[in-house]
Amino acid sequence: MQVNRKFFLNQGELRIIKTAKLIDSYILSKEFLHNFESKHWKTLNEPKRSSFFDSIDANIGNLSNFRSDKELSKGLDDAVEIKYIPEVFFELAKKHKAEDILENLQDKNVGNSNYSINIFDKFMDYHELFLIDYALTLQKKILSKLDQPLVCEIGGGYGSLARMLTKKVDCKYILIDLPEANLLSAYYLNEHFSGANKKFLLFSDLKKNILDMKDIENYDFIIIPPNVQFSSDIKIDLFINTRSMMEMTKAVIQDYFDIIQKNVSDQGYFLNVNRYIKKTVGEKIMISRYPYDENWKVKISKKAFLQDHIHFLLTKRDHSQSKNIFIELKKIEAEAKKYFEARPKLILRYFISLIKMVTPKPIKVYLKGLLFTSRPE
Repeated sequence: MQVNRKFFLNQGELRIIKTAKLIDSYILSKEFLHNFESKHWKTLNEPKRSSFFDSIDANIGNLSNFRSDKELSKGLDDAVEIKYIPEVFFELAKKHKAEDILENLQDKNVGNSNYSINIFDKFMDYHELFLIDYALTLQKKILSKLDQPLVCEIGGGYGSLARMLTKKVDCKYILIDLPEANLLSAYYLNEHFSGANKKFLLFSDLKKNILDMKDIENYDFIIIPPNVQFSSDIKIDLFINTRSMMEMTKAVIQDYFDIIQKNVSDQGYFLNVNRYIKKTVGEKIMISRYPYDENWKVKISKKAFLQDHIHFLLTKRDHSQSKNIFIELKKIEAEAKKYFEARPKLILRYFISLIKMVTPKPIKVYLKGLLFTSRPE
């Protein structure tokens, strides 16, 4: 598909090239949506396509506001009202040094989030504070001990965790996500590292569906859709998935685990932060039933920071006799049963969903404001 770029002629040659890559990569990768987009993500993404992505060439100039009211970042962005930020910050400061937290905050409010506050010339929001806990744990426990590691984040959203980790660690970073998220993360990371000479490989650069080490040797960020396969020469030191496998079908989770367990390095790690149970894809998705093979040793297994319904599971590849992943998954399964809904609650949820279907949106928004907080689940 040939893209009309007359819209950008007054923005300079460099901007035209960067914008062209964003648009071309999105158009090329969206052809593979039907294989990887769950019911959960189809519901979230279809309104974004009709309002923005289906006319991407005309709308690309509005990308600078992608976090404003979460019109484009919805589902990828748990930022909520500013009033909740101090509580999370002070809880986080009990675990990590305040200066380390501040160092991982944004230098720029990329995307113009209106749920962000400025402090010490940094921008802080509710969503990114939770990711800072993950980032500092990984920096201290793993990445600081590795020499130029290769990191792969599955479902990296708009790129916030990638920004934190690459700012502190000299590494190559692969991001795999749906086309809409990839466009946002490419923009977000490019804006944050605009003066750092970071090099980006996007799908339009790859021109094939297999990624090998030769493809990525000259790049810092590799941003690709889920249909791209890894060649056997790619060995990942750290795989990451935070709060998105729980929104994939079992078949897609299996596909990703095939990649993880084939392409993780001999001493590589996998950070898995997901719900005990979630059902928004049309089937019951439980972290305790993810398809781990036997060759993993548990390094950290605990409830996630300030989110008791989510589990933080860090494992290391291990072919010795001391691996313990199946024992740990049984413990997590026992915890998950606390979140199973009783039949009366399921019936009530069903009737509420029927009422929501026939209630006008303004009334629903008003009632939600009266009855519930705006904290993300």
